[in-house]
Amino acid sequence: MSADFAGTSLRLQVLDIINSVLNSTSPELEEVRERLRRHVKEHPWNPEIALLTHLGESDEYPPPDDQPGWRSRRG
Repeated sequence: MSADFAGTSLRLQVLDIINSVLNSTSPELEEVRERLRRHVKEHPWNPEIALLTHLGESDEYPPPDDQPGWRSRRG
């Protein structure tokens, strides 16, 4: 697999994840969508960094009440 293909494949996966989150209609995830939108605006040409920044920030927020099984990887 060439590096170009791997990079393109990763970018498509990242864009798919971002798209799935932003197109979610769950009211419980509105705060998550707003934070992700902010990161995408801050890194418009680098979705990988936007998602990575968003995920790194996620440990600072508790999981939604309807997701009791979610646990911080740091805790």
